[in-house]
Amino acid sequence: MKIRRPLHFQKQTLTLPGSKSESNRALIIQALSEEKISIDNLSNSDDTRIIQEALSGIDMIIDCNQSGAALRFLCAFFSNQQNREIILTGSQRLKERPLKILVDALKELGADIEYLEKTGFAPIKIKGKELISHAPITIQADVSSQFISAMIMIGPKVKNGLQLHLENKIISAPYLNMTMDMMHEAKVHIILNDQSIIIPEQEYEQCNFYIEPDWSAASYWYAMVSLGVEEIYLPGFKSKSTQGDAILAEWMRDWNVETTFEEEGIRLTHTEHFAPADLYDFVNCPDIAQTLITLSALRKHALKFTGVDSLRVKETDRLEAMQNELGKLGVEMLILDSGNWTLDTGRWTLDAGLSIESYHDHRMAMAFSILAMVVPEVTIEHPEVVSKSYPNFWKDMEVLGFSLNIE
Repeated sequence: MKIRRPLHFQKQTLTLPGSKSESNRALIIQALSEEKISIDNLSNSDDTRIIQEALSGIDMIIDCNQSGAALRFLCAFFSNQQNREIILTGSQRLKERPLKILVDALKELGADIEYLEKTGFAPIKIKGKELISHAPITIQADVSSQFISAMIMIGPKVKNGLQLHLENKIISAPYLNMTMDMMHEAKVHIILNDQSIIIPEQEYEQCNFYIEPDWSAASYWYAMVSLGVEEIYLPGFKSKSTQGDAILAEWMRDWNVETTFEEEGIRLTHTEHFAPADLYDFVNCPDIAQTLITLSALRKHALKFTGVDSLRVKETDRLEAMQNELGKLGVEMLILDSGNWTLDTGRWTLDAGLSIESYHDHRMAMAFSILAMVVPEVTIEHPEVVSKSYPNFWKDMEVLGFSLNIE
Protein backbone atom coordinates (compact mmCIF):
# COMPACT_ATOMS: atom_id res chain seq x y z
CA MET A 1 0.00 0.00 0.00
CA LYS A 2 1.33 3.45 -0.97
CA ILE A 3 0.73 6.44 1.33
CA ARG A 4 0.92 10.04 0.12
CA ARG A 5 1.03 13.03 2.44
CA PRO A 6 -1.58 15.79 1.97
CA LEU A 7 -0.51 19.36 1.18
CA HIS A 8 -2.43 20.69 4.19
CA PHE A 9 -3.80 19.17 7.38
CA GLN A 10 -7.02 20.22 9.04
CA LYS A 11 -7.93 19.78 12.70
CA GLN A 12 -9.63 16.41 13.05
CA THR A 13 -11.44 14.25 15.57
CA LEU A 14 -10.51 10.56 15.52
CA THR A 15 -12.40 7.91 17.49
CA LEU A 16 -9.91 5.22 18.43
CA PRO A 17 -10.75 1.59 19.27
CA GLY A 18 -11.26 0.41 22.82
CA SER A 19 -8.12 -0.91 24.49
CA LYS A 20 -7.60 -4.51 23.48
CA SER A 21 -5.70 -5.12 26.72
CA GLU A 22 -8.69 -4.03 28.80
CA SER A 23 -11.14 -5.78 26.44
CA ASN A 24 -9.33 -9.12 26.58
CA ARG A 25 -9.30 -9.10 30.38
CA ALA A 26 -12.92 -7.94 30.56
CA LEU A 27 -14.08 -10.89 28.44
CA ILE A 28 -12.27 -13.46 30.60
CA ILE A 29 -13.57 -11.90 33.83
CA GLN A 30 -17.09 -11.71 32.37
CA ALA A 31 -16.99 -15.42 31.51
CA LEU A 32 -15.65 -16.30 34.97
CA SER A 33 -18.45 -14.25 36.56
CA GLU A 34 -21.02 -16.36 34.70
CA GLU A 35 -22.13 -13.29 32.74
CA LYS A 36 -22.80 -11.04 35.75
CA ILE A 37 -20.59 -8.39 34.17
CA SER A 38 -21.46 -6.12 31.23
CA ILE A 39 -18.93 -4.47 28.89
CA ASP A 40 -19.14 -1.18 26.98
CA ASN A 41 -16.86 -0.04 24.13
CA LEU A 42 -15.30 -3.45 23.51
CA SER A 43 -12.33 -3.44 21.13
CA ASN A 44 -12.95 -4.54 17.54
CA SER A 45 -9.42 -5.94 17.22
CA ASP A 46 -8.63 -9.44 15.95
CA ASP A 47 -7.18 -10.37 19.36
CA THR A 48 -10.41 -9.51 21.15
CA ARG A 49 -12.58 -11.20 18.52
CA ILE A 50 -10.60 -14.43 18.94
CA ILE A 51 -11.18 -14.49 22.70
CA GLN A 52 -14.85 -13.53 22.32
CA GLU A 53 -15.51 -16.31 19.81
CA ALA A 54 -13.58 -18.87 21.86
CA LEU A 55 -15.60 -18.10 24.99
CA SER A 56 -18.96 -18.13 23.23
CA GLY A 57 -18.36 -21.13 20.95
CA ILE A 58 -18.16 -24.88 21.35
CA ASP A 59 -15.28 -25.59 18.95
CA MET A 60 -12.66 -28.04 20.14
CA ILE A 61 -9.86 -26.41 18.13
CA ILE A 62 -9.26 -22.70 18.76
CA ASP A 63 -6.91 -20.85 16.42
CA CYS A 64 -5.37 -17.92 18.29
CA ASN A 65 -3.61 -16.78 15.10
CA GLN A 66 -0.93 -14.26 16.22
CA SER A 67 -2.44 -13.43 19.62
CA GLY A 68 -0.22 -14.23 22.58
CA ALA A 69 -2.81 -12.75 24.95
CA ALA A 70 -5.54 -15.02 23.59
CA LEU A 71 -3.30 -18.10 23.90
CA ARG A 72 -2.26 -17.35 27.48
CA PHE A 73 -5.59 -16.14 28.86
CA LEU A 74 -7.55 -18.97 27.23
CA CYS A 75 -4.99 -21.54 28.41
CA ALA A 76 -5.66 -20.62 32.04
CA PHE A 77 -9.41 -20.19 31.56
CA PHE A 78 -10.07 -23.54 29.88
CA SER A 79 -7.80 -25.40 32.31
CA ASN A 80 -10.39 -24.66 34.99
CA GLN A 81 -13.50 -25.44 32.89
CA GLN A 82 -14.61 -28.89 33.98
CA ASN A 83 -15.56 -31.42 31.29
CA ARG A 84 -14.33 -29.17 28.46
CA GLU A 85 -11.60 -30.43 26.13
CA ILE A 86 -9.96 -28.04 23.67
CA ILE A 87 -6.84 -27.55 21.56
CA LEU A 88 -5.18 -24.12 21.42
CA THR A 89 -3.04 -23.43 18.38
CA GLY A 90 -2.01 -20.47 16.23
CA SER A 91 0.35 -19.10 13.60
CA GLN A 92 3.90 -20.40 13.20
CA ARG A 93 5.19 -17.32 15.04
CA LEU A 94 2.78 -17.91 17.94
CA LYS A 95 4.09 -21.46 18.20
CA GLU A 96 7.53 -19.94 18.86
CA ARG A 97 6.36 -17.73 21.74
CA PRO A 98 6.98 -19.03 25.29
CA LEU A 99 4.20 -20.78 27.20
CA LYS A 100 5.96 -23.17 29.58
CA ILE A 101 6.07 -20.80 32.56
CA LEU A 102 2.27 -20.55 32.54
CA VAL A 103 1.66 -24.23 31.86
CA ASP A 104 3.99 -25.29 34.68
CA ALA A 105 2.16 -22.99 37.11
CA LEU A 106 -1.24 -24.34 36.04
CA LYS A 107 -0.02 -27.93 36.39
CA GLU A 108 0.84 -27.19 40.04
CA LEU A 109 -2.91 -26.60 40.46
CA GLY A 110 -3.61 -29.96 38.80
CA ALA A 111 -4.24 -28.76 35.24
CA ASP A 112 -4.28 -31.42 32.50
CA ILE A 113 -2.30 -29.84 29.64
CA GLU A 114 -0.46 -31.74 26.90
CA TYR A 115 2.04 -30.32 24.41
CA LEU A 116 1.16 -31.57 20.92
CA GLU A 117 4.41 -30.61 19.16
CA LYS A 118 7.29 -28.95 21.01
CA THR A 119 7.55 -28.89 24.79
CA GLY A 120 6.92 -25.41 26.15
CA PHE A 121 5.02 -24.14 23.14
CA ALA A 122 1.63 -24.29 21.41
CA PRO A 123 -0.27 -26.20 20.18
CA ILE A 124 -1.56 -27.65 23.43
CA LYS A 125 -4.47 -29.90 24.41
CA ILE A 126 -6.36 -28.99 27.57
CA LYS A 127 -8.76 -31.24 29.48
CA GLY A 128 -10.61 -28.89 31.81
CA LYS A 129 -11.00 -29.91 35.46
CA GLU A 130 -11.39 -28.40 38.90
CA LEU A 131 -8.13 -26.74 39.85
CA ILE A 132 -7.06 -26.98 43.49
CA SER A 133 -4.38 -25.00 45.29
CA HIS A 134 -2.23 -26.89 47.80
CA ALA A 135 0.72 -24.52 48.26
CA PRO A 136 2.15 -21.21 47.03
CA ILE A 137 3.31 -21.24 43.40
CA THR A 138 6.50 -19.49 42.28
CA ILE A 139 6.30 -17.94 38.81
CA GLN A 140 8.82 -15.90 36.82
CA ALA A 141 7.69 -12.29 36.49
CA ASP A 142 10.34 -11.02 34.08
CA VAL A 143 9.20 -12.78 30.87
CA SER A 144 5.56 -11.76 30.40
CA SER A 145 3.04 -10.15 32.76
CA GLN A 146 0.34 -12.03 30.82
CA PHE A 147 1.35 -15.27 32.57
CA ILE A 148 0.56 -13.67 35.93
CA SER A 149 -2.62 -11.98 34.70
CA ALA A 150 -3.87 -15.29 33.29
CA MET A 151 -3.31 -16.97 36.64
CA ILE A 152 -4.81 -14.33 38.89
CA MET A 153 -7.97 -13.92 36.78
CA ILE A 154 -8.86 -17.57 37.42
CA GLY A 155 -7.61 -17.30 41.02
CA PRO A 156 -11.03 -16.62 42.62
CA LYS A 157 -12.40 -19.78 40.97
CA VAL A 158 -9.56 -22.06 42.13
CA LYS A 159 -10.47 -24.28 45.09
CA ASN A 160 -8.67 -22.95 48.19
CA GLY A 161 -7.79 -19.78 46.29
CA LEU A 162 -4.42 -18.91 44.74
CA GLN A 163 -1.05 -17.86 46.16
CA LEU A 164 1.63 -16.65 43.73
CA HIS A 165 5.21 -15.72 44.56
CA LEU A 166 6.67 -13.52 41.81
CA GLU A 167 10.32 -14.25 41.05
CA ASN A 168 12.53 -11.50 39.58
CA LYS A 169 11.48 -7.98 38.56
CA ILE A 170 7.96 -7.67 37.14
CA ILE A 171 7.94 -6.77 33.45
CA SER A 172 5.12 -4.57 32.07
CA ALA A 173 3.84 -3.98 35.61
CA PRO A 174 1.04 -1.58 34.52
CA TYR A 175 -0.64 -4.44 32.65
CA LEU A 176 -0.65 -6.53 35.82
CA ASN A 177 -2.03 -3.56 37.74
CA MET A 178 -4.72 -3.19 35.06
CA THR A 179 -5.79 -6.81 35.64
CA MET A 180 -6.00 -6.32 39.41
CA ASP A 181 -7.86 -3.01 39.05
CA MET A 182 -10.50 -4.68 36.87
CA MET A 183 -10.81 -7.57 39.33
CA HIS A 184 -11.27 -5.04 42.13
CA GLU A 185 -14.10 -3.46 40.11
CA ALA A 186 -15.78 -6.87 40.23
CA LYS A 187 -15.35 -6.87 44.04
CA VAL A 188 -12.56 -9.47 44.13
CA HIS A 189 -10.39 -9.32 47.25
CA ILE A 190 -6.66 -9.43 46.46
CA ILE A 191 -3.85 -9.44 49.07
CA LEU A 192 -0.49 -7.99 47.98
CA ASN A 193 2.62 -8.64 50.04
CA ASP A 194 6.04 -7.72 48.61
CA GLN A 195 6.44 -10.14 45.69
CA SER A 196 3.35 -12.19 46.54
CA ILE A 197 -0.25 -12.12 45.33
CA ILE A 198 -2.88 -13.96 47.39
CA ILE A 199 -6.43 -14.38 46.09
CA PRO A 200 -8.96 -16.17 48.31
CA GLU A 201 -11.59 -18.42 46.70
CA GLN A 202 -14.60 -16.19 45.99
CA GLU A 203 -17.12 -15.04 43.38
CA TYR A 204 -16.91 -12.21 40.89
CA GLU A 205 -19.67 -9.67 41.58
CA GLN A 206 -21.87 -7.70 39.19
CA CYS A 207 -20.35 -4.58 37.60
CA ASN A 208 -19.95 -2.76 34.28
CA PHE A 209 -16.64 -2.36 32.49
CA TYR A 210 -16.19 0.74 30.32
CA ILE A 211 -13.26 0.10 28.01
CA GLU A 212 -11.13 3.20 27.59
CA PRO A 213 -9.75 3.86 24.08
CA ASP A 214 -6.31 2.40 23.39
CA TRP A 215 -3.35 4.57 24.39
CA SER A 216 -1.08 2.38 22.24
CA ALA A 217 -3.21 3.38 19.24
CA ALA A 218 -2.95 7.03 20.29
CA SER A 219 0.85 6.87 20.00
CA TYR A 220 0.73 7.06 16.20
CA TRP A 221 -1.32 10.28 16.29
CA TYR A 222 1.00 11.74 18.93
CA ALA A 223 3.83 11.11 16.46
CA MET A 224 1.90 12.79 13.63
CA VAL A 225 1.34 15.87 15.79
CA SER A 226 5.01 15.90 16.79
CA LEU A 227 5.91 15.94 13.09
CA GLY A 228 3.65 18.86 12.26
CA VAL A 229 -0.09 18.09 12.37
CA GLU A 230 -1.58 21.12 14.13
CA GLU A 231 -4.24 19.45 16.28
CA ILE A 232 -6.07 16.14 16.78
CA TYR A 233 -8.91 15.49 19.22
CA LEU A 234 -9.32 11.95 20.62
CA PRO A 235 -12.61 11.31 22.48
CA GLY A 236 -12.99 8.95 25.43
CA PHE A 237 -9.51 9.11 26.97
CA LYS A 238 -9.22 9.68 30.73
CA SER A 239 -6.68 11.59 32.80
CA LYS A 240 -6.48 8.63 35.22
CA SER A 241 -5.85 5.55 33.12
CA THR A 242 -4.91 1.97 33.96
CA GLN A 243 -2.94 1.71 30.71
CA GLY A 244 0.83 2.03 31.02
CA ASP A 245 1.02 3.70 27.61
CA ALA A 246 -0.78 6.73 29.08
CA ILE A 247 2.76 7.90 29.94
CA LEU A 248 2.58 9.38 26.43
CA ALA A 249 0.82 12.46 27.77
CA GLU A 250 3.85 13.21 29.93
CA TRP A 251 6.63 12.08 27.62
CA MET A 252 5.33 13.71 24.43
CA ARG A 253 5.26 17.16 26.03
CA ASP A 254 8.98 17.24 25.19
CA TRP A 255 8.32 16.09 21.62
CA ASN A 256 6.28 19.12 20.50
CA VAL A 257 2.93 17.74 21.71
CA GLU A 258 0.79 19.23 24.46
CA THR A 259 -2.00 17.02 25.83
CA THR A 260 -5.08 18.82 27.14
CA PHE A 261 -7.48 16.65 29.13
CA GLU A 262 -11.04 17.75 28.50
CA GLU A 263 -14.31 16.42 29.89
CA GLU A 264 -14.88 14.01 26.98
CA GLY A 265 -11.35 13.23 25.78
CA ILE A 266 -7.87 14.60 25.00
CA ARG A 267 -6.69 17.30 22.60
CA LEU A 268 -3.21 16.96 21.09
CA THR A 269 -1.67 20.26 20.01
CA HIS A 270 1.62 20.89 18.20
CA THR A 271 4.00 23.15 20.14
CA GLU A 272 7.55 24.42 19.67
CA HIS A 273 8.92 22.63 22.76
CA PHE A 274 11.44 19.96 21.74
CA ALA A 275 13.63 18.72 24.60
CA PRO A 276 13.59 14.90 24.81
CA ALA A 277 14.89 13.18 27.93
CA ASP A 278 18.35 11.58 27.95
CA LEU A 279 16.96 8.05 28.37
CA TYR A 280 13.55 6.40 27.94
CA ASP A 281 12.67 3.15 29.73
CA PHE A 282 10.00 1.12 27.89
CA VAL A 283 9.83 -1.75 30.40
CA ASN A 284 6.33 -0.70 31.47
CA CYS A 285 5.15 0.46 28.03
CA PRO A 286 6.77 -1.74 25.35
CA ASP A 287 3.93 -1.20 22.85
CA ILE A 288 4.90 2.44 22.25
CA ALA A 289 8.61 1.74 21.81
CA GLN A 290 8.46 1.30 18.03
CA THR A 291 6.54 4.54 17.59
CA LEU A 292 8.94 6.64 19.63
CA ILE A 293 12.03 5.03 18.12
CA THR A 294 10.78 5.67 14.59
CA LEU A 295 9.77 9.23 15.49
CA SER A 296 13.21 9.86 16.95
CA ALA A 297 14.85 8.61 13.74
CA LEU A 298 12.73 11.01 11.69
CA ARG A 299 13.67 13.87 14.04
CA LYS A 300 17.36 12.91 13.63
CA HIS A 301 17.56 12.57 17.40
CA ALA A 302 20.07 10.12 18.90
CA LEU A 303 17.52 8.50 21.22
CA LYS A 304 18.80 6.41 24.12
CA PHE A 305 16.42 3.79 25.50
CA THR A 306 16.14 0.60 27.53
CA GLY A 307 13.53 -1.91 28.73
CA VAL A 308 12.94 -3.44 25.30
CA ASP A 309 14.03 -7.06 25.85
CA SER A 310 10.43 -8.30 25.63
CA LEU A 311 10.22 -7.03 22.02
CA ARG A 312 12.24 -10.08 20.97
CA VAL A 313 9.26 -12.38 21.62
CA LYS A 314 6.35 -10.42 20.16
CA GLU A 315 4.62 -10.94 16.79
CA THR A 316 8.11 -10.76 15.31
CA ASP A 317 11.53 -10.07 16.76
CA ARG A 318 10.76 -6.37 16.88
CA LEU A 319 14.30 -5.29 17.68
CA GLU A 320 15.68 -7.05 14.61
CA ALA A 321 12.80 -5.75 12.49
CA MET A 322 13.42 -2.19 13.69
CA GLN A 323 17.12 -2.47 12.91
CA ASN A 324 16.35 -3.67 9.39
CA GLU A 325 13.80 -0.97 8.54
CA LEU A 326 15.63 1.91 10.22
CA GLY A 327 18.64 0.89 8.15
CA LYS A 328 16.67 2.01 5.09
CA LEU A 329 16.82 5.52 6.58
CA GLY A 330 20.55 5.26 7.16
CA VAL A 331 19.86 4.99 10.90
CA GLU A 332 21.61 2.39 13.05
CA MET A 333 19.98 1.01 16.20
CA LEU A 334 22.86 -0.09 18.43
CA ILE A 335 22.92 -1.94 21.74
CA LEU A 336 25.25 -0.53 24.36
CA ASP A 337 25.80 -2.06 27.81
CA SER A 338 23.27 -3.32 30.37
CA GLY A 339 20.45 -3.54 27.85
CA ASN A 340 20.69 0.12 26.82
CA TRP A 341 20.25 1.08 23.16
CA THR A 342 20.90 4.15 21.07
CA LEU A 343 20.21 5.48 17.59
CA ASP A 344 23.04 6.64 15.32
CA THR A 345 21.50 9.12 12.88
CA GLY A 346 24.79 10.31 11.41
CA ARG A 347 24.10 8.77 7.99
CA TRP A 348 20.40 9.73 7.92
CA THR A 349 18.85 9.71 4.46
CA LEU A 350 15.42 9.45 2.87
CA ASP A 351 14.35 7.65 -0.28
CA ALA A 352 11.22 9.05 -1.92
CA GLY A 353 10.21 5.53 -2.95
CA LEU A 354 10.78 3.96 0.47
CA SER A 355 9.21 0.51 1.03
CA ILE A 356 8.73 -0.80 4.57
CA GLU A 357 8.22 -4.49 5.44
CA SER A 358 5.72 -5.02 8.26
CA TYR A 359 6.87 -8.55 9.21
CA HIS A 360 3.21 -9.48 9.80
CA ASP A 361 3.39 -7.19 12.85
CA HIS A 362 0.67 -4.59 13.30
CA ARG A 363 2.88 -2.25 15.31
CA MET A 364 5.63 -2.26 12.68
CA ALA A 365 3.10 -1.22 10.01
CA MET A 366 1.58 1.58 12.10
CA ALA A 367 4.83 2.88 13.63
CA PHE A 368 6.45 3.24 10.21
CA SER A 369 3.35 4.80 8.66
CA ILE A 370 4.49 8.07 10.24
CA LEU A 371 7.25 8.20 7.59
CA ALA A 372 4.53 9.54 5.31
CA MET A 373 4.81 12.82 7.24
CA VAL A 374 8.29 13.45 5.79
CA VAL A 375 8.47 11.30 2.64
CA PRO A 376 6.36 12.20 -0.42
CA GLU A 377 5.41 8.55 -0.82
CA VAL A 378 6.01 5.48 1.35
CA THR A 379 4.95 1.88 0.77
CA ILE A 380 3.85 -0.36 3.67
CA GLU A 381 3.92 -4.06 2.84
CA HIS A 382 1.01 -6.17 4.13
CA PRO A 383 -0.99 -3.24 5.54
CA GLU A 384 -3.84 -5.57 6.55
CA VAL A 385 -1.92 -6.64 9.68
CA VAL A 386 -3.25 -3.60 11.56
CA SER A 387 -6.52 -5.50 12.12
CA LYS A 388 -4.82 -7.24 15.04
CA SER A 389 -5.30 -4.15 17.21
CA TYR A 390 -6.62 -1.21 15.15
CA PRO A 391 -8.74 -2.30 12.15
CA ASN A 392 -9.69 1.26 11.14
CA PHE A 393 -6.17 2.69 11.24
CA TRP A 394 -5.85 3.30 7.52
CA LYS A 395 -9.34 4.83 7.36
CA ASP A 396 -8.30 7.24 10.11
CA MET A 397 -5.21 8.20 8.11
CA GLU A 398 -7.53 9.04 5.22
CA VAL A 399 -9.66 11.15 7.57
CA LEU A 400 -6.50 13.08 8.41
CA GLY A 401 -5.97 13.71 4.71
CA PHE A 402 -3.48 11.04 3.61
CA SER A 403 -4.02 9.45 0.21
CA LEU A 404 -3.85 5.63 0.27
CA ASN A 405 -3.40 3.44 -2.76
CA ILE A 406 -3.88 -0.26 -2.00
CA GLU A 407 -2.44 -2.27 -4.89
